[in-house]
Amino acid sequence: MNKSFIATLAAAVVVAGTVAACGTLTTAQTNDVKKGLTAAHALHDAFALTLSSAAKSGVLHGQAAATAKTELDASEKLLVDADKASDPNDIQADIAAAISLINDAKGYAQ
Repeated sequence: MNKSFIATLAAAVVVAGTVAACGTLTTAQTNDVKKGLTAAHALHDAFALTLSSAAKSGVLHGQAAATAKTELDASEKLLVDADKASDPNDIQADIAAAISLINDAKGYAQ
């Protein structure tokens, strides 16, 4: 995996995690939530590609692959729900839950 890809993933985790950790938001902070959601989508997409490559190469297989896919699919559903949400606090909660699932899925891919 190249270093710029890893750096992009790390930045996405930091931005999305920071937004997910915020409390009640002001109107001005709503844009930061939207940026965090975009970063969370980027993180999800990048990790989905990584899992796909690992599965195709045979590095990830069997129950570990199935569990990682299930958790990744659940994180995608949360991000889609966040896209539809209008309350920034609901969006934050969905981002936090999605990132948690992505982190869980990462454990199966190691």
